[in-house]
Amino acid sequence: MKRALILIFVLIGCVPSLRSVGPTLEHHTGAQSAYNAQAIFQALERLDYQVASHTPPTITAIYRDRSEVFRVRIDYGDGGYQVSLVDSAGMHQATDARTGMMMISDRYHRYISRLETWIGRMLERGGGGNTGSGGSAVASERVIPLTSPTSLGT
Repeated sequence: MKRALILIFVLIGCVPSLRSVGPTLEHHTGAQSAYNAQAIFQALERLDYQVASHTPPTITAIYRDRSEVFRVRIDYGDGGYQVSLVDSAGMHQATDARTGMMMISDRYHRYISRLETWIGRMLERGGGGNTGSGGSAVASERVIPLTSPTSLGT
């Protein structure tokens, strides 16, 4: 009965959501931050991402699927995590001339949605801490133009 009540509180949102990250993401090195990092690493491994670098509180990872390659930066802290695009190849990345907004293939968003889903699953499996998934953003100020998928090296 007690476990059921705790589960109800978690499901109705008494636990802070990781979607509330962004500018308020605090980069602490506490137990929650380490817990979030562990869940991120487990999700990356599960989905065959290559970890290119890890300097707390940031993980950089590369995903390759045939001719599509992209690199993401995952910032994490006690409050959750945030996924941002660093660069890509084969993902039709371009800047819209009229609006100045970064455009990228819908496939990128599906890959990131899947990653966020798995991070959420790994957080839930741990049996504690914040659950849910973080927000993703195409960070145009960090985009590096590429000429081919092979220029993304590890």
